[in-house]
Amino acid sequence: IILEKFCTGGDCSLVANASTSDSLISSLCKRYADYAGQFFSGKPFSSMSPTLRGNRIEKLVLRIDQKLHPVGRFSLLCGELTVSGGKRGQNAASADWIRDAKRIEVKHGKLSFRNASQMWLCTFYGIKQDCFDELLLAVYSPQGLDVFKHDGASGMITDGRRTKIEGKRKIIPAPRGELDPLIALQCIIAKLVGKHNCQHIARVPWDDGSL
Repeated sequence: IILEKFCTGGDCSLVANASTSDSLISSLCKRYADYAGQFFSGKPFSSMSPTLRGNRIEKLVLRIDQKLHPVGRFSLLCGELTVSGGKRGQNAASADWIRDAKRIEVKHGKLSFRNASQMWLCTFYGIKQDCFDELLLAVYSPQGLDVFKHDGASGMITDGRRTKIEGKRKIIPAPRGELDPLIALQCIIAKLVGKHNCQHIARVPWDDGSL
C-alpha cells in the first residue's frame, strides 16, 4: 500500500527492488553491521526497537519476579494522574508493578560497544528514585538476560536540570580494550555485584529453550 501511494500519489516511480535475502544485500549488511550487532544477530529481541525490547523484557522480568515470590500479591498501577490531571496509561505508570504493596521498577541495559574508547558497557536510563521502592536491573546480552536487585541508590549519574524530567543514569563499563563480549559481560556482572551493591537474582540464557 505504501509503495502504491509513492507511485500513484507521490509522483514517484519504482526504479529498483532488492530483497534483504539477496546475497549482495546480505553481504553489505554484514560488512556495515556495528561490532555489537554481529554478536546479537539472531538473538531474542535483537531486531526490536529499544522501547519495544524494554516492554518485552519488562514482561519477562515480571514473570521471573512472580516465580521468585510465588505467594506474593501482584498488581499493576492504575488510575494515576498526570500533572495536567489526565489518567496515565499503563506504559506511562510511575512504576512497572506492585508486589505486596511495594512499587517495583525494571530498567534494562543492552551490552553495547563504544568504538571511541574500545570498551563494552551497559547503561540504564531513566531511573527516578522517588517512583519505586525496589529497583530491578536487567542486563540484555548475546548470552541471555541477567536480572539484579539494586539498592536503589548506588552509582547513579545525574544530568543537571534534565535529571528531574528524565531521571538518573547508571553506567557499568568493562575494562578498556577487552573485545570479547562474554568476558566483558562477566566483568560487568562482577562490578554490579561487588561494587554497586546488587544481588544477582536470575539468569535466562537464550539457548536453553526456556522462552
